[in-house]
Amino acid sequence: RMHGVKDYYDLPYLLKSYPKIKQTFNFAPSLMIQIDEYVSGKVKDRVQILSEKPASALSKAEKQEILNQFFICNLDNLIKPSPRYFELYQKYSSGADADKFSTQEMLDLQVWYNLSWIGEVSKQDKKISELIQLDRNFSESDKKYILDYHLQVLGKISDIMNELKNSGQIEISCSPEYHPILPILID
Repeated sequence: RMHGVKDYYDLPYLLKSYPKIKQTFNFAPSLMIQIDEYVSGKVKDRVQILSEKPASALSKAEKQEILNQFFICNLDNLIKPSPRYFELYQKYSSGADADKFSTQEMLDLQVWYNLSWIGEVSKQDKKISELIQLDRNFSESDKKYILDYHLQVLGKISDIMNELKNSGQIEISCSPEYHPILPILID
């Protein structure tokens, strides 16, 4: 979900601006199945489930799980650009546990983890841009907007790939259905 939101729409979108450039995209059918399942609401990953839960309703164990999971991303490119996200990272890195984080801090962390994965093209959305500028003190409705926006972006991937394929700008090759990702799957 996160890589789909960050790159799988942005790359073909940017390629459209350069119609003379031809490109090959390689997909595993399992990737497209996963994207379709997210868009249809058929599946949710653990991060998505933890993100959807209101910050005020998180148990101590869920808060700790968020702290353990929501900083697993590139520090320089995804965390440091936001003063608030970096501040929360530093607090966590100093050894603070779930009891030391306020409800607002947990909400801001839920928002920033999901906001940071939005691709550069998709950040042009007016509301997304406003939330990036806001940087802190997000609301539950802000979080819902971002999570819904993730699904919107994922929903555009097949259409833009088909458009570029039909125009002859890209060629799509396929790997065996489950081959490329199977070795890194845990669950």
